[in-house]
Amino acid sequence: MKANKAIKNLTILIVILLIAVLSCISFFGILKKDLNTWKNIIPEYSFSKEIEGEGISSFTFYVDDSTKEVEEVAEEKETSEEKVDEQVNVDETVSTEESNATATAEENTEEEKKTKTVPVNEESALNKDNYKKSKKIIQERIETFGISDYNVRLNEDNGKIEVEIPYDSDVVNNIAYLVTDIGKVEIIDSETNEVLLDNSDIKKATAGYKLSENDENTVDESDKKDSYDFNIQFEFTKDGLKKYQDMTKKYVDTLNEEGESEPKTITVKIDDKEKYKTYFDASGNYTYLSIPLYQGVSDEDELTKNNTECIRIQNAINIGKIPVVYKLDTTSSYYMETNNKINIIKVSVVILICVVVAISIVLILKNKKLGIYALLLEIGYIASLLLIIRYATVTLSVTGLLAILGATILNYYFIIKMLKNSEKRYLQALKDYILIVVPLIIFTVVFVYSKTLQLKSMGMVFVWGILITVIYNAIVSNLLLNNCDKETLKGADK
Repeated sequence: MKANKAIKNLTILIVILLIAVLSCISFFGILKKDLNTWKNIIPEYSFSKEIEGEGISSFTFYVDDSTKEVEEVAEEKETSEEKVDEQVNVDETVSTEESNATATAEENTEEEKKTKTVPVNEESALNKDNYKKSKKIIQERIETFGISDYNVRLNEDNGKIEVEIPYDSDVVNNIAYLVTDIGKVEIIDSETNEVLLDNSDIKKATAGYKLSENDENTVDESDKKDSYDFNIQFEFTKDGLKKYQDMTKKYVDTLNEEGESEPKTITVKIDDKEKYKTYFDASGNYTYLSIPLYQGVSDEDELTKNNTECIRIQNAINIGKIPVVYKLDTTSSYYMETNNKINIIKVSVVILICVVVAISIVLILKNKKLGIYALLLEIGYIASLLLIIRYATVTLSVTGLLAILGATILNYYFIIKMLKNSEKRYLQALKDYILIVVPLIIFTVVFVYSKTLQLKSMGMVFVWGILITVIYNAIVSNLLLNNCDKETLKGADK
Protein backbone atom coordinates (compact mmCIF):
# COMPACT_ATOMS: atom_id res chain seq x y z
CA MET A 1 0.00 0.00 0.00
CA LYS A 2 2.75 2.41 1.02
CA ALA A 3 4.69 1.55 -2.15
CA ASN A 4 1.65 2.28 -4.34
CA LYS A 5 1.07 5.58 -2.57
CA ALA A 6 4.73 6.55 -3.03
CA ILE A 7 4.50 5.80 -6.76
CA LYS A 8 1.32 7.87 -7.05
CA ASN A 9 2.91 10.79 -5.20
CA LEU A 10 6.01 10.56 -7.41
CA THR A 11 3.82 10.56 -10.53
CA ILE A 12 1.97 13.65 -9.29
CA LEU A 13 5.30 15.38 -8.58
CA ILE A 14 6.62 14.56 -12.07
CA VAL A 15 3.46 15.91 -13.72
CA ILE A 16 3.67 19.12 -11.67
CA LEU A 17 7.35 19.55 -12.61
CA LEU A 18 6.47 18.93 -16.26
CA ILE A 19 3.82 21.66 -16.11
CA ALA A 20 6.32 24.00 -14.43
CA VAL A 21 8.97 23.42 -17.12
CA LEU A 22 6.43 23.78 -19.91
CA SER A 23 5.16 27.04 -18.41
CA CYS A 24 8.69 28.47 -18.01
CA ILE A 25 9.50 27.66 -21.66
CA SER A 26 6.24 29.17 -22.91
CA PHE A 27 6.24 32.32 -20.75
CA PHE A 28 9.99 33.08 -20.65
CA GLY A 29 11.48 31.20 -23.63
CA ILE A 30 14.83 29.45 -24.15
CA LEU A 31 18.01 31.41 -24.80
CA LYS A 32 20.62 30.12 -27.23
CA LYS A 33 23.73 31.72 -28.68
CA ASP A 34 23.15 32.47 -32.36
CA LEU A 35 26.11 33.98 -34.18
CA ASN A 36 27.51 36.40 -31.57
CA THR A 37 24.31 37.18 -29.65
CA TRP A 38 21.93 35.36 -27.33
CA LYS A 39 18.49 34.87 -28.83
CA ASN A 40 15.24 33.31 -27.74
CA ILE A 41 14.79 30.22 -29.91
CA ILE A 42 11.04 30.21 -29.25
CA PRO A 43 9.32 32.05 -32.14
CA GLU A 44 7.87 35.49 -31.49
CA TYR A 45 4.14 36.11 -31.50
CA SER A 46 2.66 37.44 -34.70
CA PHE A 47 0.18 40.27 -34.13
CA SER A 48 -2.15 42.09 -36.48
CA LYS A 49 -1.76 45.77 -37.34
CA GLU A 50 -4.38 47.02 -34.90
CA ILE A 51 -2.67 45.22 -32.00
CA GLU A 52 0.85 46.32 -32.89
CA GLY A 53 -0.42 49.89 -32.79
CA GLU A 54 2.78 51.23 -34.35
CA GLY A 55 1.44 52.09 -37.76
CA ILE A 56 1.23 50.89 -41.33
CA SER A 57 3.90 51.05 -44.02
CA SER A 58 2.69 51.34 -47.61
CA PHE A 59 4.81 50.63 -50.69
CA THR A 60 4.09 51.07 -54.38
CA PHE A 61 5.91 49.09 -57.07
CA TYR A 62 5.66 49.66 -60.80
CA VAL A 63 6.78 47.58 -63.74
CA ASP A 64 10.40 48.46 -64.52
CA ASP A 65 10.55 50.13 -67.94
CA SER A 66 14.31 50.74 -67.98
CA THR A 67 16.96 49.00 -70.07
CA LYS A 68 20.10 47.06 -69.22
CA GLU A 69 23.37 46.05 -70.83
CA VAL A 70 23.84 42.31 -71.35
CA GLU A 71 26.79 40.35 -72.62
CA GLU A 72 26.39 38.53 -75.90
CA VAL A 73 27.26 34.88 -76.24
CA ALA A 74 30.83 34.78 -77.63
CA GLU A 75 30.21 32.94 -80.87
CA GLU A 76 30.74 35.75 -83.34
CA LYS A 77 34.34 36.12 -82.25
CA GLU A 78 35.19 32.57 -83.32
CA THR A 79 33.47 33.14 -86.67
CA SER A 80 35.48 36.32 -87.25
CA GLU A 81 38.75 34.54 -86.47
CA GLU A 82 37.89 31.80 -88.95
CA LYS A 83 37.18 34.40 -91.64
CA VAL A 84 40.59 36.01 -91.01
CA ASP A 85 42.33 32.66 -91.35
CA GLU A 86 40.48 31.90 -94.61
CA GLN A 87 41.42 35.27 -95.99
CA VAL A 88 45.10 34.69 -95.21
CA ASN A 89 45.02 31.27 -96.89
CA VAL A 90 43.45 32.65 -100.08
CA ASP A 91 45.82 35.57 -100.45
CA GLU A 92 49.25 34.35 -99.35
CA THR A 93 50.83 37.66 -100.32
CA VAL A 94 49.26 39.39 -97.32
CA SER A 95 52.03 40.41 -94.96
CA THR A 96 52.22 39.33 -91.35
CA GLU A 97 51.80 42.92 -90.19
CA GLU A 98 48.68 43.35 -92.29
CA SER A 99 47.27 40.06 -91.01
CA ASN A 100 47.88 40.99 -87.41
CA ALA A 101 46.37 44.42 -87.99
CA THR A 102 43.27 42.85 -89.56
CA ALA A 103 42.89 40.40 -86.68
CA THR A 104 43.34 43.18 -84.13
CA ALA A 105 40.73 45.29 -85.89
CA GLU A 106 38.31 42.37 -85.85
CA GLU A 107 38.95 41.81 -82.12
CA ASN A 108 38.40 45.49 -81.34
CA THR A 109 35.18 45.45 -83.31
CA GLU A 110 34.13 42.34 -81.42
CA GLU A 111 34.87 44.01 -78.07
CA GLU A 112 32.59 46.87 -79.03
CA LYS A 113 29.82 44.36 -79.78
CA LYS A 114 30.41 42.51 -76.52
CA THR A 115 27.31 43.98 -74.86
CA LYS A 116 23.91 45.01 -76.09
CA THR A 117 21.06 47.06 -74.67
CA VAL A 118 17.80 45.27 -73.96
CA PRO A 119 14.68 46.18 -71.96
CA VAL A 120 14.60 44.89 -68.37
CA ASN A 121 11.13 43.49 -69.07
CA GLU A 122 10.50 41.86 -72.42
CA GLU A 123 7.30 43.02 -74.09
CA SER A 124 5.96 39.45 -74.17
CA ALA A 125 6.19 39.23 -70.35
CA LEU A 126 3.92 42.21 -69.73
CA ASN A 127 0.46 40.67 -69.55
CA LYS A 128 -2.29 40.07 -66.98
CA ASP A 129 -1.36 36.43 -66.40
CA ASN A 130 2.20 37.36 -65.43
CA TYR A 131 0.97 40.25 -63.30
CA LYS A 132 -1.30 37.86 -61.37
CA LYS A 133 1.48 35.29 -61.07
CA SER A 134 3.83 37.97 -59.75
CA LYS A 135 1.28 39.00 -57.13
CA LYS A 136 0.86 35.40 -55.97
CA ILE A 137 4.63 34.89 -55.67
CA ILE A 138 5.02 38.17 -53.78
CA GLN A 139 2.28 37.16 -51.33
CA GLU A 140 3.99 33.83 -50.70
CA ARG A 141 7.35 35.53 -50.17
CA ILE A 142 5.85 37.95 -47.65
CA GLU A 143 4.18 35.12 -45.75
CA THR A 144 7.35 33.01 -45.81
CA PHE A 145 9.22 35.99 -44.38
CA GLY A 146 6.87 35.85 -41.39
CA ILE A 147 4.33 38.56 -42.27
CA SER A 148 0.74 37.34 -42.30
CA ASP A 149 -1.14 40.60 -41.75
CA TYR A 150 -0.61 42.34 -45.08
CA ASN A 151 -2.46 43.67 -48.11
CA VAL A 152 -1.30 43.29 -51.72
CA ARG A 153 -3.29 45.11 -54.39
CA LEU A 154 -2.72 44.67 -58.11
CA ASN A 155 -3.67 46.88 -61.03
CA GLU A 156 -4.15 44.27 -63.75
CA ASP A 157 -3.98 46.86 -66.52
CA ASN A 158 -0.48 48.19 -65.85
CA GLY A 159 0.89 45.67 -63.33
CA LYS A 160 1.31 48.22 -60.52
CA ILE A 161 1.41 46.59 -57.09
CA GLU A 162 0.72 48.20 -53.70
CA VAL A 163 1.81 46.50 -50.48
CA GLU A 164 0.69 47.39 -46.95
CA ILE A 165 2.35 45.79 -43.92
CA PRO A 166 2.51 46.47 -40.17
CA TYR A 167 5.29 48.88 -39.35
CA ASP A 168 8.46 47.09 -38.25
CA SER A 169 12.02 48.17 -39.00
CA ASP A 170 13.28 44.74 -40.12
CA VAL A 171 10.28 44.13 -42.34
CA VAL A 172 10.35 47.64 -43.78
CA ASN A 173 14.02 47.28 -44.66
CA ASN A 174 13.38 44.04 -46.51
CA ILE A 175 9.98 44.49 -48.11
CA ALA A 176 11.43 46.15 -51.21
CA TYR A 177 13.73 43.17 -51.78
CA LEU A 178 10.86 40.70 -51.33
CA VAL A 179 9.15 42.31 -54.32
CA THR A 180 12.10 43.36 -56.49
CA ASP A 181 14.27 40.23 -56.08
CA ILE A 182 13.66 38.15 -59.18
CA GLY A 183 14.86 34.82 -57.80
CA LYS A 184 16.68 34.07 -61.06
CA VAL A 185 19.66 31.69 -61.05
CA GLU A 186 22.00 31.04 -63.97
CA ILE A 187 25.18 28.97 -64.07
CA ILE A 188 27.07 30.03 -67.18
CA ASP A 189 30.28 29.37 -69.07
CA SER A 190 32.59 32.16 -67.87
CA GLU A 191 34.08 32.61 -71.34
CA THR A 192 31.14 32.25 -73.71
CA ASN A 193 28.25 33.25 -71.35
CA GLU A 194 26.39 30.11 -72.42
CA VAL A 195 23.74 29.17 -69.85
CA LEU A 196 24.54 25.70 -68.54
CA LEU A 197 22.01 25.42 -65.69
CA ASP A 198 19.12 27.58 -64.49
CA ASN A 199 16.17 27.59 -62.04
CA SER A 200 14.51 24.63 -63.77
CA ASP A 201 17.50 22.48 -62.78
CA ILE A 202 17.46 23.47 -59.10
CA LYS A 203 15.32 21.44 -56.72
CA LYS A 204 16.03 23.40 -53.56
CA ALA A 205 18.18 26.27 -52.29
CA THR A 206 19.32 26.29 -48.66
CA ALA A 207 20.88 29.24 -46.83
CA GLY A 208 23.47 28.46 -44.17
CA TYR A 209 26.39 29.79 -42.20
CA LYS A 210 29.37 28.31 -40.39
CA LEU A 211 32.28 29.44 -38.26
CA SER A 212 35.11 30.75 -40.42
CA GLU A 213 38.04 28.35 -40.69
CA ASN A 214 40.63 31.07 -40.00
CA ASP A 215 39.19 31.46 -36.49
CA GLU A 216 40.80 28.14 -35.58
CA ASN A 217 44.24 29.66 -36.18
CA THR A 218 43.76 32.46 -33.66
CA VAL A 219 46.50 32.24 -31.02
CA ASP A 220 45.17 34.57 -28.32
CA GLU A 221 41.75 33.28 -27.24
CA SER A 222 41.07 36.50 -25.31
CA ASP A 223 41.23 38.54 -28.53
CA LYS A 224 39.26 36.00 -30.53
CA LYS A 225 35.96 37.18 -32.01
CA ASP A 226 33.93 34.63 -33.88
CA SER A 227 33.48 35.31 -37.58
CA TYR A 228 31.16 33.48 -39.93
CA ASP A 229 30.87 32.49 -43.58
CA PHE A 230 27.48 32.65 -45.30
CA ASN A 231 26.50 30.52 -48.28
CA ILE A 232 23.66 29.29 -50.48
CA GLN A 233 23.62 25.58 -51.34
CA PHE A 234 21.89 24.27 -54.46
CA GLU A 235 20.34 20.81 -54.57
CA PHE A 236 19.56 19.73 -58.13
CA THR A 237 16.68 17.92 -59.75
CA LYS A 238 17.29 14.50 -61.27
CA ASP A 239 17.94 15.92 -64.76
CA GLY A 240 19.74 18.92 -63.30
CA LEU A 241 22.10 16.68 -61.30
CA LYS A 242 23.07 14.76 -64.45
CA LYS A 243 23.83 18.02 -66.29
CA TYR A 244 25.73 19.34 -63.27
CA GLN A 245 27.90 16.23 -62.97
CA ASP A 246 28.63 16.30 -66.71
CA MET A 247 29.60 19.94 -66.30
CA THR A 248 32.02 19.15 -63.44
CA LYS A 249 33.97 16.86 -65.78
CA LYS A 250 34.35 19.57 -68.41
CA TYR A 251 35.08 22.68 -66.36
CA VAL A 252 38.38 21.65 -64.81
CA ASP A 253 41.95 22.90 -64.57
CA THR A 254 44.05 21.81 -67.59
CA LEU A 255 47.60 22.46 -68.80
CA ASN A 256 48.41 24.04 -72.15
CA GLU A 257 51.33 23.13 -74.42
CA GLU A 258 53.67 25.29 -72.36
CA GLY A 259 52.62 23.48 -69.17
CA GLU A 260 50.73 26.49 -67.84
CA SER A 261 47.49 26.15 -65.88
CA GLU A 262 44.37 27.10 -67.85
CA PRO A 263 41.24 26.41 -65.81
CA LYS A 264 37.91 26.37 -67.61
CA THR A 265 35.48 28.04 -65.22
CA ILE A 266 31.78 28.56 -64.59
CA THR A 267 30.12 31.67 -63.15
CA VAL A 268 27.07 31.61 -60.90
CA LYS A 269 24.68 34.52 -61.38
CA ILE A 270 21.80 35.40 -59.06
CA ASP A 271 19.45 38.02 -60.47
CA ASP A 272 22.01 38.74 -63.23
CA LYS A 273 24.74 39.55 -60.68
CA GLU A 274 27.92 37.47 -60.62
CA LYS A 275 28.21 35.79 -57.22
CA TYR A 276 30.78 33.03 -57.66
CA LYS A 277 33.36 31.80 -60.16
CA THR A 278 34.93 28.37 -59.91
CA TYR A 279 36.11 25.18 -61.57
CA PHE A 280 36.10 21.54 -60.47
CA ASP A 281 38.35 18.59 -59.74
CA ALA A 282 37.87 16.12 -62.58
CA SER A 283 38.08 13.17 -60.15
CA GLY A 284 35.47 14.61 -57.78
CA ASN A 285 31.94 13.25 -57.34
CA TYR A 286 29.78 16.35 -56.94
CA THR A 287 26.13 16.15 -55.84
CA TYR A 288 25.45 19.76 -54.84
CA LEU A 289 26.89 23.24 -55.34
CA SER A 290 27.64 25.62 -52.46
CA ILE A 291 27.94 29.33 -53.24
CA PRO A 292 29.90 31.44 -50.71
CA LEU A 293 28.25 34.88 -50.48
CA TYR A 294 30.02 36.44 -47.48
CA GLN A 295 33.14 35.33 -45.64
CA GLY A 296 34.79 36.27 -42.36
CA VAL A 297 31.90 38.40 -41.06
CA SER A 298 32.10 39.31 -37.36
CA ASP A 299 30.30 42.64 -37.01
CA GLU A 300 26.93 41.98 -35.31
CA ASP A 301 24.96 44.30 -37.58
CA GLU A 302 26.52 42.74 -40.67
CA LEU A 303 25.88 39.24 -39.33
CA THR A 304 22.16 39.95 -38.99
CA LYS A 305 22.01 41.70 -42.36
CA ASN A 306 23.87 38.96 -44.23
CA ASN A 307 21.90 36.17 -42.58
CA THR A 308 18.61 37.86 -43.49
CA GLU A 309 19.76 38.38 -47.08
CA CYS A 310 20.75 34.73 -47.48
CA ILE A 311 17.38 33.56 -46.15
CA ARG A 312 15.64 36.03 -48.46
CA ILE A 313 17.56 34.71 -51.49
CA GLN A 314 16.82 31.12 -50.45
CA ASN A 315 13.08 31.80 -50.25
CA ALA A 316 13.02 33.74 -53.52
CA ILE A 317 14.64 30.84 -55.38
CA ASN A 318 12.51 28.15 -53.74
CA ILE A 319 9.20 29.96 -54.21
CA GLY A 320 9.96 30.74 -57.84
CA LYS A 321 11.01 33.49 -60.23
CA ILE A 322 8.86 36.57 -60.56
CA PRO A 323 8.05 36.82 -64.30
CA VAL A 324 7.93 40.63 -64.18
CA VAL A 325 10.70 42.86 -62.86
CA TYR A 326 9.42 45.54 -60.47
CA LYS A 327 10.88 48.75 -59.16
CA LEU A 328 10.04 50.58 -55.93
CA ASP A 329 8.33 53.94 -56.34
CA THR A 330 10.04 55.87 -53.54
CA THR A 331 7.77 58.88 -53.97
CA SER A 332 4.61 56.87 -53.24
CA SER A 333 5.86 54.91 -50.23
CA TYR A 334 4.83 56.21 -46.83
CA TYR A 335 4.34 55.41 -43.14
CA MET A 336 0.98 56.10 -41.53
CA GLU A 337 0.58 56.27 -37.76
CA THR A 338 -2.40 54.64 -36.10
CA ASN A 339 -4.45 56.09 -33.26
CA ASN A 340 -4.26 52.94 -31.15
CA LYS A 341 -3.10 54.23 -27.76
CA ILE A 342 -4.30 51.28 -25.66
CA ASN A 343 -1.97 48.35 -25.21
CA ILE A 344 -4.39 45.61 -26.21
CA ILE A 345 -1.94 42.87 -25.31
CA LYS A 346 -1.57 43.99 -21.68
CA VAL A 347 -5.30 44.43 -21.30
CA SER A 348 -5.87 40.94 -22.72
CA VAL A 349 -3.30 39.39 -20.37
CA VAL A 350 -4.90 41.10 -17.37
CA ILE A 351 -8.37 39.88 -18.39
CA LEU A 352 -7.07 36.33 -18.91
CA ILE A 353 -5.36 36.31 -15.51
CA CYS A 354 -8.49 37.67 -13.79
CA VAL A 355 -10.67 34.97 -15.37
CA VAL A 356 -8.24 32.19 -14.42
CA VAL A 357 -7.88 33.48 -10.85
CA ALA A 358 -11.64 33.91 -10.38
CA ILE A 359 -12.46 30.39 -11.57
CA SER A 360 -9.54 28.96 -9.58
CA ILE A 361 -10.70 30.56 -6.34
CA VAL A 362 -14.14 28.99 -6.75
CA LEU A 363 -12.62 25.58 -7.55
CA ILE A 364 -10.17 25.71 -4.63
CA LEU A 365 -12.88 26.68 -2.15
CA LYS A 366 -15.10 23.89 -3.44
CA ASN A 367 -12.57 21.13 -4.14
CA LYS A 368 -9.58 22.12 -1.97
CA LYS A 369 -6.54 20.07 -3.15
CA LEU A 370 -8.14 19.18 -6.49
CA GLY A 371 -8.90 22.86 -7.01
CA ILE A 372 -5.16 23.59 -6.77
CA TYR A 373 -4.46 20.77 -9.20
CA ALA A 374 -7.07 22.23 -11.56
CA LEU A 375 -5.29 25.60 -11.44
CA LEU A 376 -1.93 23.97 -12.26
CA LEU A 377 -3.50 22.01 -15.12
CA GLU A 378 -5.05 25.18 -16.54
CA ILE A 379 -1.71 27.02 -16.40
CA GLY A 380 -0.09 24.11 -18.26
CA TYR A 381 -2.87 24.23 -20.85
CA ILE A 382 -2.44 27.97 -21.45
CA ALA A 383 1.33 27.48 -21.77
CA SER A 384 0.80 24.69 -24.33
CA LEU A 385 -1.70 26.74 -26.34
CA LEU A 386 0.56 29.79 -26.45
CA LEU A 387 3.52 27.68 -27.59
CA ILE A 388 1.50 26.11 -30.40
CA ILE A 389 0.21 29.52 -31.49
CA ARG A 390 3.78 30.76 -31.80
CA TYR A 391 5.13 27.73 -33.64
CA ALA A 392 2.08 27.59 -35.92
CA THR A 393 2.65 31.30 -36.73
CA VAL A 394 -0.96 32.18 -35.99
CA THR A 395 -1.47 35.93 -36.41
CA LEU A 396 -3.29 37.20 -33.33
CA SER A 397 -5.91 39.84 -33.94
CA VAL A 398 -8.32 41.17 -31.31
CA THR A 399 -10.68 38.29 -32.12
CA GLY A 400 -7.76 35.87 -31.80
CA LEU A 401 -7.06 37.13 -28.27
CA LEU A 402 -10.74 36.68 -27.43
CA ALA A 403 -10.51 33.13 -28.81
CA ILE A 404 -7.63 32.40 -26.38
CA LEU A 405 -9.88 33.48 -23.53
CA GLY A 406 -12.72 31.36 -24.93
CA ALA A 407 -10.50 28.28 -25.34
CA THR A 408 -9.25 28.73 -21.77
CA ILE A 409 -12.81 28.77 -20.40
CA LEU A 410 -13.75 25.71 -22.46
CA ASN A 411 -10.72 23.83 -21.12
CA TYR A 412 -11.71 24.79 -17.58
CA TYR A 413 -15.14 23.32 -18.33
CA PHE A 414 -13.43 20.07 -19.42
CA ILE A 415 -11.36 19.93 -16.21
CA ILE A 416 -14.41 20.61 -14.00
CA LYS A 417 -16.23 17.72 -15.69
CA MET A 418 -13.21 15.49 -15.00
CA LEU A 419 -13.27 16.49 -11.31
CA LYS A 420 -16.90 15.43 -11.00
CA ASN A 421 -16.29 11.89 -12.29
CA SER A 422 -14.19 9.46 -10.32
CA GLU A 423 -14.40 6.66 -12.92
CA LYS A 424 -13.79 7.04 -16.65
CA ARG A 425 -13.53 10.75 -15.92
CA TYR A 426 -11.84 11.59 -19.22
CA LEU A 427 -14.38 9.81 -21.43
CA GLN A 428 -17.31 11.27 -19.52
CA ALA A 429 -15.82 14.77 -19.73
CA LEU A 430 -15.08 14.30 -23.44
CA LYS A 431 -18.71 13.44 -24.19
CA ASP A 432 -19.98 16.57 -22.42
CA TYR A 433 -17.25 18.69 -24.09
CA ILE A 434 -18.13 17.46 -27.59
CA LEU A 435 -21.77 18.45 -27.14
CA ILE A 436 -20.62 21.99 -26.34
CA VAL A 437 -17.99 22.44 -29.08
CA VAL A 438 -19.65 20.71 -32.08
CA PRO A 439 -21.46 23.92 -33.16
CA LEU A 440 -18.26 25.86 -32.53
CA ILE A 441 -16.24 23.46 -34.69
CA ILE A 442 -18.51 24.11 -37.67
CA PHE A 443 -17.95 27.87 -37.44
CA THR A 444 -14.25 27.36 -36.72
CA VAL A 445 -13.65 25.40 -39.92
CA VAL A 446 -15.37 28.16 -41.93
CA PHE A 447 -13.32 30.86 -40.17
CA VAL A 448 -10.00 29.07 -40.81
CA TYR A 449 -10.47 29.36 -44.59
CA SER A 450 -11.69 32.95 -44.43
CA LYS A 451 -9.64 35.63 -46.17
CA THR A 452 -10.54 38.08 -43.39
CA LEU A 453 -7.77 38.10 -40.80
CA GLN A 454 -10.15 38.72 -37.87
CA LEU A 455 -12.15 35.56 -38.65
CA LYS A 456 -9.11 33.50 -39.62
CA SER A 457 -7.27 34.42 -36.41
CA MET A 458 -10.25 33.36 -34.27
CA GLY A 459 -10.69 30.15 -36.24
CA MET A 460 -7.02 29.13 -35.99
CA VAL A 461 -6.88 29.75 -32.23
CA PHE A 462 -10.03 27.70 -31.62
CA VAL A 463 -8.76 24.85 -33.83
CA TRP A 464 -5.57 24.56 -31.80
CA GLY A 465 -7.40 25.25 -28.54
CA ILE A 466 -9.89 22.40 -29.06
CA LEU A 467 -7.21 20.00 -30.29
CA ILE A 468 -4.89 20.73 -27.35
CA THR A 469 -7.78 20.38 -24.87
CA VAL A 470 -8.50 16.85 -26.10
CA ILE A 471 -4.84 15.73 -26.15
CA TYR A 472 -3.58 17.61 -23.08
CA ASN A 473 -6.36 16.38 -20.79
CA ALA A 474 -6.07 12.81 -22.11
CA ILE A 475 -2.42 12.72 -21.07
CA VAL A 476 -1.55 15.27 -18.40
CA SER A 477 -4.86 15.89 -16.59
CA ASN A 478 -5.85 12.24 -16.68
CA LEU A 479 -2.46 11.16 -15.33
CA LEU A 480 -2.55 13.68 -12.50
CA LEU A 481 -6.15 13.11 -11.38
CA ASN A 482 -5.94 9.32 -11.63
CA ASN A 483 -3.17 9.35 -9.04
CA CYS A 484 -5.06 11.40 -6.48
CA ASP A 485 -6.00 9.58 -3.25
CA LYS A 486 -9.56 8.31 -2.75
CA GLU A 487 -10.37 10.85 -0.04
CA THR A 488 -9.55 13.73 -2.37
CA LEU A 489 -11.68 12.25 -5.14
CA LYS A 490 -14.62 11.70 -2.82
CA GLY A 491 -14.40 15.33 -1.77
CA ALA A 492 -14.59 16.36 -5.41
CA ASP A 493 -17.59 14.11 -6.08
CA LYS A 494 -19.51 15.79 -3.30
